[in-house]
Amino acid sequence: GREYARFLDAQGIEPFVFTQATKERFAKEVYAVRYLVTHDLHHMLGGFDAGLAGEAGVLAFTVGQKTFGSVPLLMLQLFLAMLLSPTNMFRLWKNVRRGYKMGKGAKLLIGERIEEQYERPLADVRADYAIPNPHKAGILPSRPSWFAKLFYKQVTPKMMTA
Repeated sequence: GREYARFLDAQGIEPFVFTQATKERFAKEVYAVRYLVTHDLHHMLGGFDAGLAGEAGVLAFTVGQKTFGSVPLLMLQLFLAMLLSPTNMFRLWKNVRRGYKMGKGAKLLIGERIEEQYERPLADVRADYAIPNPHKAGILPSRPSWFAKLFYKQVTPKMMTA
């Protein structure tokens, strides 16, 4: 739990709050709710930051797990992200490749109650789910991006209230 709190603080992210409005909006979309609840945990477990390269890595992880998206969709999103943030091109590509490999090799997270593991050391949780240490796996941090700053500034508040 401490590592999760550190991750959220370091990335400037507020934890997802499951409100009555959210329950009503997604009542028939259990998978979507589950992904919303665990998305930031996927970031932390995989060692991906909340920048463009980190988001690409998490998306690749979920594609590798076969829980969301497809390889062609992932490649399209990677290409668009590279166009919009050329300073992140190398990091995007590396994190996508490594995230996909991590996702394929890891235990299927969407069905696990990972949010109940807060009291355990992060290294032990990663080991239980077959997620390698991010430093050893070569996960790269995102570089600053004017596009990401513009995008997140305009989209995040709307997403948080949705």
